[in-house]
Amino acid sequence: MTELSLDAAAEQIAAGETMLIAGVDGGGATVVAAGARIDAAGLRRVHELGGDLAVLAICDSHAARLGLVELPAPTRQRDGIVPVMAVDAVAASHAWSLSGRARTIRVVSDPDCGRAAIVAPGHVHCGVVAGAEGAAPALAVELARAAGCPPAAVLSAVLDPTGCQLDLEQARRDPWLRRLSVAPALELCTRAVSRELQESAIACAMPTREGDFRALAYRSGAEGETVFALIHGNPADDPTATVVHTHVACVLGDTFGSLLCDCGERLRRATREIVEAGSGLIVYVKPTHADPFKCTAGSTVDRSLALGLLRGTGLAALADARLAA
Repeated sequence: MTELSLDAAAEQIAAGETMLIAGVDGGGATVVAAGARIDAAGLRRVHELGGDLAVLAICDSHAARLGLVELPAPTRQRDGIVPVMAVDAVAASHAWSLSGRARTIRVVSDPDCGRAAIVAPGHVHCGVVAGAEGAAPALAVELARAAGCPPAAVLSAVLDPTGCQLDLEQARRDPWLRRLSVAPALELCTRAVSRELQESAIACAMPTREGDFRALAYRSGAEGETVFALIHGNPADDPTATVVHTHVACVLGDTFGSLLCDCGERLRRATREIVEAGSGLIVYVKPTHADPFKCTAGSTVDRSLALGLLRGTGLAALADARLAA
């Protein structure tokens, strides 16, 4: 199967179907199903197609509400999900069985579920999505949201015989996995950025020597990149004619005006061009671990961050056009 559109993927996952998902970079191939839609047959499919262990991925706020605590540091994973306590639903009979675990997953996936509805330890392994939005677990939870389901997803990593997780290309060499639809990672990440931008962005006016801008600041994940959208005029009036400049922060060129690179000049030139055009925006990315003594010329801006910012600033038409490019 080829990669589906976001609407088609959301329709399938809402119907209780199993899909294949990976990170924006193609890594971390994972079998996914919506937690709220899972039943015994669906859980069996996840087990058969994935790496045997199924994990229910939920958001940190939901885990905190349920009183689920992280497991000790040595057991923590680095694949975008942090394991927390395993649980059973109080109402689940034969909690160890497929039907019992599926019942627990549906109960825990309910955003109105409280601590009194579960017991721990139990048989359903839970994990909190963590790290960058571009990892498979976070995208799986975003897919559940897009389908109108609670933000909870059943995940099973696709592993090779040695226990290493495969990437999407490797996973699709398997004839059974090749039959699964593939969720659109870039679209999902773009949607997540746009949604979080609307929920948590910091906005302010930013007058400059060249003209007046509005600034939207957003941080990608707890330790991710800081991204600014510097907006001039009203780009939504004519998205197709909007000037968009993407720029990675360069302390040497942008701040100190170093002549060893042209980063600062390119930024100033883009600012003048946008003001002269009457509208436009600059996507300005400040990497968390950037070396202040190293020029960033040649660095690229994460497409999902840039597209998410476009959507979040009302330029969905422009984002869609660039997404299809």
